[in-house]
Amino acid sequence: MDSNLGVCWLAAFAVEMALIQAGGALRNKFVTGALVLFVMAATSWLVVSLLAQPGVGNPTLCISIGGGLGTILFFNVWGIAWRCQKRLIAWTRSAALNGTPMPPEAEKLARMATFAMQINFWLSFPMIFFMAASAHFPFLSGG
Repeated sequence: MDSNLGVCWLAAFAVEMALIQAGGALRNKFVTGALVLFVMAATSWLVVSLLAQPGVGNPTLCISIGGGLGTILFFNVWGIAWRCQKRLIAWTRSAALNGTPMPPEAEKLARMATFAMQINFWLSFPMIFFMAASAHFPFLSGG
């Protein structure tokens, strides 16, 4: 059962990453952000529906959502922003030392990194809520 939960969150990150990379095609951060929000909400619902069995309490359900969102936050930093910023820093150093112009894809990488961090900002609120709700707000289960 646990491997299914990990696959759910990895699939959510893959969809999110595809949406961020297609950001140039969508040309609307609000539409892309709404799609990412929908993906995360659908994944949270799927995780809860996979776990919801007799005897599973609120802490398990809340931590599975909060931990999954925390995993998405980690992948956004490590998998998108950090990799984009490493390339941007190298290009900036090269441009400063050699006087070469920045490559045309630098602007796209900067937008991707910025958008990934904006998504992280907004996803951090439900992540913190669900982590706190595991002990303080028993609303996902009867106990």
